[in-house]
Amino acid sequence: MPAGSQLTTPDPFTTAFQKDPPSGISTRDLELGRFILEAARQYSQAIGGRPDGFRECVVDCIMHREKLKIFNEVHQHLQTIFTPNYEEHLFEYYQSAQYLLLLSFLSYPFAGLASHVDPFVVASTKLSSLDVLDYGAGIPYGVIHLLRACPEKVRSITVVDLDLVHTAFSEHVLKSMAPEIPLTYFKLRDPEHIPDFGPRKFNLLYGKDIFEHLKKPQPVFTAMLSSAAPECVGFFDLRHHGERYLQHVTPDVTWLAGMAKQYSFERAGEVAGLSMFCKSKVLA
Repeated sequence: MPAGSQLTTPDPFTTAFQKDPPSGISTRDLELGRFILEAARQYSQAIGGRPDGFRECVVDCIMHREKLKIFNEVHQHLQTIFTPNYEEHLFEYYQSAQYLLLLSFLSYPFAGLASHVDPFVVASTKLSSLDVLDYGAGIPYGVIHLLRACPEKVRSITVVDLDLVHTAFSEHVLKSMAPEIPLTYFKLRDPEHIPDFGPRKFNLLYGKDIFEHLKKPQPVFTAMLSSAAPECVGFFDLRHHGERYLQHVTPDVTWLAGMAKQYSFERAGEVAGLSMFCKSKVLA
């Protein structure tokens, strides 16, 4: 080896994207995935973590969800085996799995983000400015996309989620991207607790992967609807999620759709598998 030369370790992100990127994923979603991985590395460094922990095996697991799915399911089964009445202690259940949850959220772009991003794109075409309520956000990919694509459209952001590691990371990302945009984070230690939004009104409501995880989803759904501005568009995952299984403590939430009319919302079709509701005929 020539004098003064050094061996450099290949960057695992670059290697993964060059060597074996997931197939069938849009450029938009792959770019967003790359962005969020780099943001995670920067956040790790900012809090004094070890960003070099993003080794090739970790990145490979993030980018190929079939491997991660096995870890997730086994871990959840172990939790139910050794946690009596886990459905009565949901925060502790999620808290003990928070790094697996973060790993899952980081992997979302590499499975496709249509249901996470497309509703926000549709809303941005219907409304001149956006006051967003993202309930149970995980990593709020839709908001992040808006801040990358059309930040001038975003007037305020309100996020509700559990007080876990992914929430601290996501708040850091949003603040870093748009420090001038008002951002409110409600960090819950009880999934069933509904925060007080005060006088805030929102014209974009988004709730995915939330209602089926609650023992009592109705109060959360109606709290979201009642916080709507006179003109508002909402996107909700109101599917039947199959049998009662692990985190899906209330898998059938289809009946919630019937409550929307009480809050002046009309069903307006679907976007990427989510039910779309509009308040004001102007938006339909």
